[in-house]
Amino acid sequence: MRFFIMIKASRIDHIGPNDDSVGHLHDIIQYNEVMDIMLSGAADECGGLTLLDYNPLILKAANTYVEFLFTLFNEYTGPSPSELLRTSVPRYGLTTASEAEIATLEGHEDDISWPNALRKTLSERGGMNRSASDYSAIDAMLCGYSSGKGHGLLRQNTAGNWEDTQFSRYMEQQLGVD
Repeated sequence: MRFFIMIKASRIDHIGPNDDSVGHLHDIIQYNEVMDIMLSGAADECGGLTLLDYNPLILKAANTYVEFLFTLFNEYTGPSPSELLRTSVPRYGLTTASEAEIATLEGHEDDISWPNALRKTLSERGGMNRSASDYSAIDAMLCGYSSGKGHGLLRQNTAGNWEDTQFSRYMEQQLGVD
């Protein structure tokens, strides 16, 4: 028996341009759950991730996305925003946020600068840098994996440059659907 499942990594459409390393990590872990044949494509490239002096351990402590933390901060009406930040920021992997970092976050209240400040702090500590802060004009990759004898055929059929619209046509051919 064979079956096909297509997983759309929709979170990548906003975690990539938003430089969310925690989100990338969890999407990659979920991709590792795919079995037999895996094809992974992107419609665009975002940010040119470089990992000089990379320390992946900072991501180990993270268990939430930056958008969730911003919502907590934005909806908070209590007496001490800094205390809320001290207790919630560790969930993004910043387990030892300094008073200066907390004050910086407290000073940003809009939905763009606050998440960017948190992401920047995590990226600096983890050695994760990006050449751009949004989409770039670099070709995106189509990656594939097949277990067993299908590996060579998959490599042969998917080599070279592709437009993102060609990916769905390739899947139609392989599955015999229209």
